[in-house]
Amino acid sequence: MAVARQSRKRVAFLERPPGWLRLFPQTAVSPLHEQPNLLLQKFPARSFTVETELQLSPLECGEEAGLVVVGGKSVMLGVQHDGLKNWLVLRTDEKLERLRNLTAHPVKLRVEVLDGGRYCFAYGESGDFITVDQTFQSRKGAWIGAKIGLYSFKRLKNAAAGHVDFDYLRFV
Repeated sequence: MAVARQSRKRVAFLERPPGWLRLFPQTAVSPLHEQPNLLLQKFPARSFTVETELQLSPLECGEEAGLVVVGGKSVMLGVQHDGLKNWLVLRTDEKLERLRNLTAHPVKLRVEVLDGGRYCFAYGESGDFITVDQTFQSRKGAWIGAKIGLYSFKRLKNAAAGHVDFDYLRFV
């Protein structure tokens, strides 16, 4: 029994730092909206805002974590490590756009969903939120409506991985 426990891979836990959710990245799949370790919730209202605060502690190039909106397609605002530094990235399905180099830790991410399903992302390093220029339209998924949540993945399958700590996921 002890051997089985030691060989099991931990995906998440709430022990360190106290009150934060620690996620360990899993290998990315394509298309990304079929990633099996997304932590998602169906849209809770016609309009709402979601905020989170995260700190990425990567070991390898390509580790990424952040906020995701999933439906017929996925749109993610997150933090990605390029081997040297962390970048704020916007990912629409498989298309990646680096928005800026991040210097502060932790970073806050936000998505505002308007009545009708249009939404936009924002980020904050130390202070006010800065809105990302693009807006998106949510679509229903394969089984239920659009969903929102957290993600964490890596690009290198057999490489060691760091982790990401989320302080909160707040619906406002």
